[in-house]
Amino acid sequence: MGRKAIMLICLSVLGLMVLSISSFAGTKVSDVVEMKSSIYKAHAQKLVLFSHQKHATTYKIACSTCHHDESGKPLANLKAGDNVQSCTFCHNIPGDPPKRATLNPKSNRMPKQLTKAEQLKYYTYTIHKSCKDCHAEYNVKNNTKTAPITCAGCHTK
Repeated sequence: MGRKAIMLICLSVLGLMVLSISSFAGTKVSDVVEMKSSIYKAHAQKLVLFSHQKHATTYKIACSTCHHDESGKPLANLKAGDNVQSCTFCHNIPGDPPKRATLNPKSNRMPKQLTKAEQLKYYTYTIHKSCKDCHAEYNVKNNTKTAPITCAGCHTK
């Protein structure tokens, strides 16, 4: 074998070692995450400060409650530090889906009714739906109103 071939094999093995180690390293999960995204449409409300720590430790919510695969199926055996895609990887359209009652100014027609899958492509819609549905369910289950479901409840000043 030539020197170039041996060098190529060594570099390939080294590359595979780095990849395998990094796949087990995971990511650091911040205690508090500002729900900020490059596709987030800015509006008057402040960005939400989401606490991974409280949701996982205090409220005992599994990571898979929010983190799922491309078909919406919860990621099994997910734990803090595992690598996951950002919400915007799949929910990559800014804002909310168009309202059916709003005419499209260019065509002067009503937008078509979107399927649930099409609606879930919209980042803001998906985040709001996930959080509000979970909070409402928590409030009913625990006969309380402590989990916020209003704009000001999550978008604190």
